[in-house]
Amino acid sequence: MLSQRSQYPVGRSDHPVGKTRFYIVYLWLTFNLLDLITTHVGLQGENGELNPIYRRLMGQFGLLPALGVKMALVLITIVFTALLARRWGKAWHCLRTANIAVCMAVLWNLAMVSG
Repeated sequence: MLSQRSQYPVGRSDHPVGKTRFYIVYLWLTFNLLDLITTHVGLQGENGELNPIYRRLMGQFGLLPALGVKMALVLITIVFTALLARRWGKAWHCLRTANIAVCMAVLWNLAMVSG
C-alpha cells in the first residue's frame, strides 16, 4: 500500500524519515550507554559524579540502582519523544539536540578519565 504523500510504502524501513528517527534513537542509546560506562570508569578511578541528582542517588542507593534509574529515564525519553512527535513534529529535533549534549558529557568524561 502506498501513502498518498510519499513514494515509499507505508511502514518500510527505507523511508528517509524512518531512517533518521532510527539513527536519532540509536545515537541516544549509544551516547547514554557510553556515558554510563565512562561514569563507571571515572568513579572507579576516584573521579566524582558532577550531576547532583545522581550523586545523591549513588550516595543513598549505590552505583547500580542510580545507573538503572538513568537507563530507565533514557528509555522513557524515547517513548515520550515518539508519542510527542505524533502531535509536535519537532520532538525528534529536541532528541537530536539532547544527543549533542550527551555526546559532550561523554567527551568530558573521557577527558577526565584519560588525564
